[in-house]
Amino acid sequence: MRGPRLGRRLRAVANPARLGLLAVLLALAGWVALADATAPFGRLSWLAYDTALQWLRPAPERDPRIVIVDIDDRALQAQGRWPWPRERLAQLVESIQAARPTMIGLDILLPESGDPRGDRRLARALAADNLVTATAFAEVQPPEGRGAVRSPRELAPHASLHHDGEAPALGHITPQHAQDGHIRWLYPRICRSGGAPEGCRVTLSLALLERLVGLPVQQAPSRSGSTLCVANFCQWLDARQRLLIPFQHPSAFDYLSAAEVLDGRHRERLAGKLVLVGTSAAGLGDLVATPRGALTPGVALHATLLAAWLDSHPWRPLPHATLWQLLGLAALGAAVVPLLGRRRARAWQWFAVGTVAAGLLAAPPLLGLGGWWLDPWTGWLALLTAAVLWLGWQRWQLWRRHRRLYRTFGAYVPRTVLRRLADTGGERRFAPQRRRLVILFSDIRGFTALSERLAPERLTELTNHVFTELTEVVHAHGGTLDKYIGDALMAFWGAPLARAGDDERALDCALAMLERLRDINRWCDERGYPPIAMNIGLEAGEVTVGNLGSRQRLAYTALGPAVNLASRLEELAGSREEPVLLGPELGRALAGTRALAELPATRIKGIEAPVSPWKPAL
Repeated sequence: MRGPRLGRRLRAVANPARLGLLAVLLALAGWVALADATAPFGRLSWLAYDTALQWLRPAPERDPRIVIVDIDDRALQAQGRWPWPRERLAQLVESIQAARPTMIGLDILLPESGDPRGDRRLARALAADNLVTATAFAEVQPPEGRGAVRSPRELAPHASLHHDGEAPALGHITPQHAQDGHIRWLYPRICRSGGAPEGCRVTLSLALLERLVGLPVQQAPSRSGSTLCVANFCQWLDARQRLLIPFQHPSAFDYLSAAEVLDGRHRERLAGKLVLVGTSAAGLGDLVATPRGALTPGVALHATLLAAWLDSHPWRPLPHATLWQLLGLAALGAAVVPLLGRRRARAWQWFAVGTVAAGLLAAPPLLGLGGWWLDPWTGWLALLTAAVLWLGWQRWQLWRRHRRLYRTFGAYVPRTVLRRLADTGGERRFAPQRRRLVILFSDIRGFTALSERLAPERLTELTNHVFTELTEVVHAHGGTLDKYIGDALMAFWGAPLARAGDDERALDCALAMLERLRDINRWCDERGYPPIAMNIGLEAGEVTVGNLGSRQRLAYTALGPAVNLASRLEELAGSREEPVLLGPELGRALAGTRALAELPATRIKGIEAPVSPWKPAL
C-alpha cells in the first residue's frame, strides 16, 4: 500500500504547474541576484521608476531659497545669439552680484578663451568667494569596488579665466545617460585619471553647499551604499556610488530671464538667494530628458539636487533590496506552490496567498512614499506568472474533467447535456440518488427467430444499424441511454439532468422511433433483410439512479419498480402487437395534454396488482 500512496504523493508534488512556478521563481531569483538592484529589469524597471517619480511629486510650490537666472529665448533676442562675448557674461555675473545673493552657481562651460579684455573681466568675476563655475568630464569610467570614479578628460574653464594664476572654484555638471537617454542619476565626485586629489570635482550643487557652510563633504560607507554629508545635509549613494537625483522633491523654482538681470530689474528677487545661472533656450544643447519630461533644462537638475541637499530629502534604493526581493519570491513560492493542484484549498492557505500578494503589490508604492525605491517588477512578474499558471492549471484540470466525463458518459447522454454537466460540475450528479424518471424500453419483435436465420456477420450489421438509428433518436430527444440488452434498448429522462417536459420528450421519442423504423425497414429492404417491428414500453416513477455495480465495474443505470414495469409493458406491447404502451403514472401525467387512451386493467407478470396501461393515438 505504501508504494501506490507514495507514487500518488510524488505525482501530486511534481505536477506541471508546481514545477513550472518553481522554475520561474528560481529563474527570477537568479536574475535578481545577478542584476543591478536599482533596475534589475533594465528599461522596464526605469519605466516604473519614472512613473513613481511623477506620481510622488505633489503640487509644486516655488522654493524661496533658489532662483534660476535663465538665458532663455527672450535673453537671446535682446542680447544676441549665443555664445555671448565674455564682456557680456562678466556683466551678467556682476549684475547678479550687485543684488547681494548668498551663492552663485554658473552652469555654463567655458573651455575656450575669448577676447583678452573680456576674459580678464570675467576672471575677476569668477574669482568671487560665493561663486562656483561649471566643469565637465568626458569618457567617465565607472568605479571598481569602492574606488574613485575617474575620467581622462576634463572640460575645465580656460586658463585665460584664471585670476592671479588661480582657477575659479569648480563643480562638475557631467550627466549620466541611461540606455533610453534619460538622466536619472550622476556621480557626486569624479577625478581625473592619474591626477592628484585636488583633481577631483564634486557636483555643482555640492560645491555650492560646501562653500555655503564652509565644510568639506564627508562620505560614510555601508554595506548597501554610503551616505554623503556636508555638515547635517545628507544624501545617499547606492553601491555603485551613484547619486539618484531626487526628482520626487516638491521643488519648483523662480525663473528670472537674463535679459531682466542685464536691464537691472532683479535686485529684490536675487537678494539673499542661492542663484544658478543656466539656459533653457532651444538649440543651446542644455535641454535633457529626465523623469520630469523630455525637455528639462539642465540647470533644473542642479537646482533640484541643491534643494534636496538643503532639506536632506533623499531618494534612494531600499537597503539590501536584492535580499528583500528574494525573500518576497520565497514567500510567494511557499504560499502558492502548495495551492497548485488542489481542487479545494483551506481558508488559511487563501489568506496566506492574499497576504503575500498584497505585500508584493503594495510594498513598492508604500516605500516610495517614504523616499525608498524598490523595483516592483520582481514581485509583479512573479505574481503574474503565478496567476497565469494557476489559471492555466485550473483550465487544464477542467479540460481533464470534461474529457473524463465525455469518455465515461458520452454513450449515455447527448453532447449538449454533457456540456451542461461539465460546466456545472456534473460528475457529482452520477452518484446514486433517488429521482423521478421516465423509463423507456424498446425491443425488436421476433428477434430470436430472426437471429437464427441470419449469419453472425449479417446479424451484427443489422443490430448495429438499428441501435445506431434508435440511439440517435434518444439523444435527439434529450434522453439518457442506459444500455443495450440483446435486441432491447433502455433509456430514461430526468437524470443526470432533470428538465421540465421530460414526460413529453419521452413519449415524443417513442413516436419518433416508430417513424425512424420506416427508414430502417427501407435500409433492410435494400440489403435483403426482412422487415422488423418494434415494441416500446414507458413508465414514470421514483427510482434509484447513478453509478451502480461492483468495485470491479460500475454502470450508470436505474433500479426500481418503475423500471420493472416499463420493461413488462414493453413485453405486453409485444404480445398485444401494440407499438407503444404507457404505464399508469405516465399515462395520468400526460392525459391532459396528449391524445391517450386508457386500456382495461390487466395482470402483468412480476407485478402484484393489476395495471391499467395507456396507449397513444397513432
